[in-house]
Amino acid sequence: MESFFSEDYEAHTIHNWIDRANVNSTERELIDKVLKNKDSIAMEAGTGSGVIAFYLESLGVKEVHAFDIIEAMVTKARNSAKERNSKVNFEQANAIALTCYADSKFNYLFYLQQVLSMVPYKELPSALKEGLRVGSDDATYVFSFMDFSSRWYNGLLLFLRGIALLLQGVKPKYRGIPELVVDGKYNFKFFGKNQFCIQWYRLREIEALVKKMGYQVLESYSGGQIYSNSQQNLFLICKKKV
Repeated sequence: MESFFSEDYEAHTIHNWIDRANVNSTERELIDKVLKNKDSIAMEAGTGSGVIAFYLESLGVKEVHAFDIIEAMVTKARNSAKERNSKVNFEQANAIALTCYADSKFNYLFYLQQVLSMVPYKELPSALKEGLRVGSDDATYVFSFMDFSSRWYNGLLLFLRGIALLLQGVKPKYRGIPELVVDGKYNFKFFGKNQFCIQWYRLREIEALVKKMGYQVLESYSGGQIYSNSQQNLFLICKKKV
């Protein structure tokens, strides 16, 4: 399956996420806030090791599906499901083309762990359209993104990296910022043209984009409004626009 990630970034992602064992306080707060009907079908995007999907199942959600673009993550989640005797269905899939799921299948769709900030900016509309397609008419969505305003130096990083890329004959990507630290070491390739970039957004612009794509924003937060350990994140609770 075609991936957005470079080989180095995929390895970095696996290293940092494959052994994740717990749902954090912010995720619990948001899931518990929106999950009103457990006799439902839920989807988790970018599941990683499956922690959030297993949490949804533990709450009594009737049917849980989850996907990840990285094969090693899906394998890990499936193995964990066997160990737990879990019925969660894990698929390898790309958020911009969820061909494994039927139209209007899900009542709840969770795009947590900032998974959509891993999608290139030009592909984000496709991912949001797919979310609309696979959600039921009354589906509830929870989205999370990286918050551009949470780091004062993001603008400076973009400016300096933009100059470096132009000198290499490359057009800078919108809001694209590589990791400053990779696996505990400074990323000396930060200014290189082949670096995978995480997309950072301001709250009002991401609200405007999801509305443009056909969502109704019910609530939105900067992460620090929920728990201090989520200060670099933005969260949106949405429905389909009627």
